[in-house]
Amino acid sequence: MPVLAWLIAAAFAVAGLLPILRSALRQPTVWVLVAVGGLTSFITQWAGRALWAPVAVTFGIPDVGTGLVIHLFVLAALGEALKIAPVLVLGHAQPTPADEWFVYGASVGAGFGLVGAQLIIALTLAASTLPVSSVGSAVLAVALRLFPVLAHTATTAWLAWATARGRFGATFLVVVLAQTALGLVERGAGALGLPVGGLLLAALAAALYAYVCLLPVPTGNRGVRLLPD
Repeated sequence: MPVLAWLIAAAFAVAGLLPILRSALRQPTVWVLVAVGGLTSFITQWAGRALWAPVAVTFGIPDVGTGLVIHLFVLAALGEALKIAPVLVLGHAQPTPADEWFVYGASVGAGFGLVGAQLIIALTLAASTLPVSSVGSAVLAVALRLFPVLAHTATTAWLAWATARGRFGATFLVVVLAQTALGLVERGAGALGLPVGGLLLAALAAALYAYVCLLPVPTGNRGVRLLPD
C-alpha cells in the first residue's frame, strides 16, 4: 500500500507539471526540485506541529472557528515561505529569466503536494480494506487528492513568477489566502460529505490551476539550470 500510494501521488505530480512545463520536464533539474519540494513538505509538517502547538496552548487558541482560520493561515504562510525559499536561492544565483523562475516554483510546489497527497492516499488505501468501506468512496477519495497537488504546484509557480517581476509581497499574501481557503474547504469536506465537499475543493483548486496556466510564461522549449555557469 505505501508503494502504491507513492506511485499514485507521483502520477498526480506529473499530471500537474505536464500541462505547464511541457518539454522542460526532460530537464533533470526539474526532478531535483521536485525532491526538494518533497523535503520541504516534511519540514513544514514538522515545523507546523512544533511551532503551533505551544502557541495554541499559551494563547488558548481553539482549533475551531476563528482559531482554525488562524491555524490554517499560519500553516499556509509557513508552507509558502519554505516552498519559495529554494526558488529564491536559485533565482538569485545568476540572472534568471522569469519563465525559469516559474519552472522552479512549479517543480518545488509539485514535490510539496506529492508528499502531502501520499500520506492521505496511503491512509485511504489502508481504510479501503475495512468491511465498512466501499470501493467507490475509496476511489473518489484517492482521485480527489490530485487537486491539492495542482493547488500547490500552482501557488508556488505563481509566486515564483510574480517574484521575478517584483510582485512578491502582494502575491505571497494572495497565495497564502488561497491555500487557507482550500484548507478550510478540505476541513469542511467531512461536514459537507465527500462528494459535495470534495467537488468544491476540486473546483477551487482547478480554478487556481487554470489561472496559473494562463500566465504569460513561454516555458515550452526552455531548459532550466541549477547552478551558475
